[in-house]
Amino acid sequence: MLGEIFSSCWDKIGRADEHIQDLKTQLQDWQATHPCSLVQKTDVDGHRHSLIVNVTNKPPMERWALITGDAIHNLRSALDHLVYAVARHESEQTIPPHWTGIQFPIVREPDNYLNEMSRRQINKLSDSVQRAIEKVQPYNRPHAEVPALLVCSQSLTMRTSTGCSM
Repeated sequence: MLGEIFSSCWDKIGRADEHIQDLKTQLQDWQATHPCSLVQKTDVDGHRHSLIVNVTNKPPMERWALITGDAIHNLRSALDHLVYAVARHESEQTIPPHWTGIQFPIVREPDNYLNEMSRRQINKLSDSVQRAIEKVQPYNRPHAEVPALLVCSQSLTMRTSTGCSM
């Protein structure tokens, strides 16, 4: 029964993996065309050296960006599905209370976490689950100099409804 509750999480992760594998295949196919050539030049005096890259087969960046976005969106959705499944499990109901607002919060600053926790309806979950979610928030990463993986860029947040917080 418990595995069934979490199946949509795995489905979303599986779909993200399909997108990632598709992107890898497309990248390999593009590389196999030998899309670039290098020309090395040196000036007459031998003081200045240049390496010129000639792109003979431009990569389909727009398509790759869409595939990447789809993969990221599926992974983000998996987090929301996870929180919903936990709410189902903890409430022991097929449809948990406050089900329409349940989302996995992603918050940059600790001061905003309690507000987001309430807004995303996870304040109804057990304390241990709330603590586990807070542990993976971007502001709790062990190396502050490394960019947080769970934070969306501002431009992405403005164009999508993933629930990412600034």
